[in-house]
Amino acid sequence: MRRSLTIPTLAWALAATVARTARLPNDFAEAHWLLDYRYGFIRRGLLGSVLGLAIRAGIVPPTAAVIDTLAVIVFATLCAVLLAITARTLDRTGHRPDVFVALAAVLTSPFVVTAAHLMGYMDHVVMLLTFGAVWLVMRDRFLPAGVAGGAATLVHESFVLVGLPLVAFAALARSGTSRRGWWNTTVAIAPAAAAFMAIVYAEIYVIDHGLLRQQLVRRLSRFPFIAGDMNLLVPEWLTTTIVQNFHDEAHAFIYRLIDPVFLRPILPAAVAIWLAASLEQESRHRALWGALAAAAMGAPLLLHLAAWDTARIWSYPAMAGFGCLWVTAEGREEPARRASGWLTAIACVAVAVNVFSRYPLLDYQTERFSNLERLLLYAPLFGMSLVALRQQARPS
Repeated sequence: MRRSLTIPTLAWALAATVARTARLPNDFAEAHWLLDYRYGFIRRGLLGSVLGLAIRAGIVPPTAAVIDTLAVIVFATLCAVLLAITARTLDRTGHRPDVFVALAAVLTSPFVVTAAHLMGYMDHVVMLLTFGAVWLVMRDRFLPAGVAGGAATLVHESFVLVGLPLVAFAALARSGTSRRGWWNTTVAIAPAAAAFMAIVYAEIYVIDHGLLRQQLVRRLSRFPFIAGDMNLLVPEWLTTTIVQNFHDEAHAFIYRLIDPVFLRPILPAAVAIWLAASLEQESRHRALWGALAAAAMGAPLLLHLAAWDTARIWSYPAMAGFGCLWVTAEGREEPARRASGWLTAIACVAVAVNVFSRYPLLDYQTERFSNLERLLLYAPLFGMSLVALRQQARPS
């Protein structure tokens, strides 16, 4: 494949996917940027505390425009990081056609569709800190990686299932399973685990939930741009403990895991990126690391035990698989393998499913663009995918 075309094509595909659902933050997202530690050690208080410092210093005012601008900057940074990892992975794998199409399956997947739709959500910051922690691990900076993971947990507690398994995967891949390797892995994941336990402890033994709810309602009610009763609903949700959420939601876990509404659009891309990550591993350890990659990809689905936003949770495995492919490509020691025809074919199917699927969105919204418009919009990617298939069909 022509290397001069691979990254521009994938960047275009990413932009086209973002355009299908991108919007400014909704009231739920904006409310979270105004939460901080003034009333105690609450969940998701770190980012609002950082913004609060800037507000008190007179650097920015507490307005919707400021929050929207920050949210767009964070999301644009996330997109830039996704493209940087994509470019690095392609470079490390010799721009093979099967890896190209597997990466395309991620960049056109419901992961990107959902991320663009959830502009302003803490997820974007968590993903950036996750990729930052993995980058630090791959440079043997395990303690800074752990600090990044601890911060991510304080931004949003979902990091312990969304990002921490990927950080552990990277630490084990980097250090191995020797005593030293396990110590490095512990250093990389312990701060996040400690932060999560502190959140749970504070919720059970420290916080007066009734008083905190009143305080948060008064706080959010001061801002007229927090509408849709989010000044009432966000405090209610944040003062419902993680344990209580588990009791309320765990009964629906199996149904959410087997719901065909999400399995159909998610599985093709997830299988493609898992297969790419597994094949990239050294052949003698492929089964073990394939299983570990599957565990890192599947861990976010455990959020179904305590959360009800099924569409959002189902989008995470592709992100984790993307990270696993990046890690294995960076650490590969064997000579570059030949491209896999099976992977290329599966990834091409995943791309087609991604492009023409309509993924469930929040706030009664639907994706943009008709099938014909999508066919035209993704034409460069389809063309490159056909080139990849043709190369695989040639006899060696």
